[in-house]
Amino acid sequence: MLETALVLGVAVLFNFLSIVMKLKKGHYIDAVVDFAMVLALMQIYGNSTMGGVIATIGSAFISIFLMINPLTKSKVSMAKRLDKSIDKALSKLESTTRHW
Repeated sequence: MLETALVLGVAVLFNFLSIVMKLKKGHYIDAVVDFAMVLALMQIYGNSTMGGVIATIGSAFISIFLMINPLTKSKVSMAKRLDKSIDKALSKLESTTRHW
């Protein structure tokens, strides 16, 4: 029982610190997704002590995944690429209409 409590305590601490770190870095989307996953997993598996442990550890793995592949970074880089593509298309359109 003590081992379970220790693992659960470490996983909860890790989840809390990862969410705080994401908020401090301005990765608000990642923090919201991370927190929502904690709540969803607790709702699904939280009917027992072992279910709570599974949910918390699963959420910790999701936190690790979001640290490696942040949603914020991919969304921002995708928006920048889209913006560059739009600028390129507009400049091409302007250059072709000047010839008319």
